[in-house]
Amino acid sequence: MKSRILAAALATAALGALITPAAFAHAEITQSNIADHASMATAPAAFTAAFEESAAVSGVMLMSDAGAHVDLAYKAPKSMSKTFSLPLPKLAAGTYTLSFRVVAKDGHAMSNAIHFTITG
Repeated sequence: MKSRILAAALATAALGALITPAAFAHAEITQSNIADHASMATAPAAFTAAFEESAAVSGVMLMSDAGAHVDLAYKAPKSMSKTFSLPLPKLAAGTYTLSFRVVAKDGHAMSNAIHFTITG
């Protein structure tokens, strides 16, 4: 009897290990042209990022260290993609935080923030 219970528990654990990665898939950033906490003389013309799976990007916001919103010319695409590009305005010297949400195909949403400094 105990061996049947143990076998059932092991089978359930093994099945859970097979199912879990798909159920909790994340569209994490695999590459970007601005690393978190980067310091650069001038801002690039755009922030670009690649994700490990197709995703939708929303809630994009750029703020200065003084808490001021920086206007962005961003329009969310209608389809998911493995890449993301956000045109950046000319940025004065200072520290900035770019925040956004990434939603994977399975509906899992992740908040992201990239902090960077323009030394100007």
